[in-house]
Amino acid sequence: IDNGFLIATFTCTLLIGSRYSSWNNARPFFPSPPLPPSLSTFPPLSFFLSILLFLFLLFVIKSMFITEEFTT
Repeated sequence: IDNGFLIATFTCTLLIGSRYSSWNNARPFFPSPPLPPSLSTFPPLSFFLSILLFLFLLFVIKSMFITEEFTT
């Protein structure tokens, strides 16, 4: 995977993380139920969870591309 894909994924993670941190006074990108009070009172926690989620998705996509390269 090239560096541009990693930079774009990191930028999207920062954008969505900033949306999570200002969840109450900003409109989310996609329709989603509001966060529980335990998460909305701790914006850095939701930001950290969003980073973990995107790192996990990036790992899954990267492993898929690696297996495709080896099989083909």
